[in-house]
Amino acid sequence: MAYTETPLNRFASHVLQTVLTLIPKFLEEPEPQISNEDGVLHSIPEFVLMIADKLSPSPNLMRDPYGSHILASLFHLLIGQTYEVRSSSSEKFGKEKNKVNIEEITKGISVQVPQSFSALLSNIVVNLISPDDATARRIQREDITKLPTHATGVISLTALLETTKNIDLINLFLEKGEEWILSCSEDKVGSHFMCSLIKVI
Repeated sequence: MAYTETPLNRFASHVLQTVLTLIPKFLEEPEPQISNEDGVLHSIPEFVLMIADKLSPSPNLMRDPYGSHILASLFHLLIGQTYEVRSSSSEKFGKEKNKVNIEEITKGISVQVPQSFSALLSNIVVNLISPDDATARRIQREDITKLPTHATGVISLTALLETTKNIDLINLFLEKGEEWILSCSEDKVGSHFMCSLIKVI
């Protein structure tokens, strides 16, 4: 299975999200140079950059019920924070089975990240809202402004907004005008996005 397909798979996406969630715990630890017969293995930062490149964030992936959580995990990871979504049913199952809760392991973790992570996160925003082709840019921008009221799309969009606080991304929504803002604010899902938007302005 290719990395581009992993976020769309119900089971594989959980594996990838677990990996992304745990990585910040090890980012500041020294990494030994490990090699094998095929050469030097990827360092953790190299692995993260490779995963991000393979995922290629897009509005379609942001809308996907599994891909949205993967992207939210990635966006938080790129600023050195952890992101974990755990349903009440899975928490109950974990306690009953005496499992280790990932959220407990990663709770409160915030670490320094390589400069390449910050650059990558900035590039993700640029590629999402400002593709080179004018027609693609218009279509994609319109597509993104529909995500605040999308039940799963809003998850990764909010994560991107909160982790970047990118002024161009903020303006993309403010420029939709008063009618759009009011409509979004009155929406069950959109109202939560609007609260996040207000906090980063």
